[in-house]
Amino acid sequence: MRLFVQHKLSKLDSSSVGAGTMWSTFRDILHEAIDKYVPRTQINNKRKKPLWMTGKVLRSVRKKTLLMEKMESVQR
Repeated sequence: MRLFVQHKLSKLDSSSVGAGTMWSTFRDILHEAIDKYVPRTQINNKRKKPLWMTGKVLRSVRKKTLLMEKMESVQR
């Protein structure tokens, strides 16, 4: 990434442009480098179960729920 930015900035002629143009060019180069070299991951906050709930715990909870439903249906 550093070499990419260095290469792009070395091509830039800073004597013929103003400060605002230089800043815009630098910002564009930096955004291009970030898009090209920084990996992006998607964050998914839609967890259906807590982190501590392993498969064994989940099976136990389902079994408990089924047994509770069965007990309630027998009592009626």
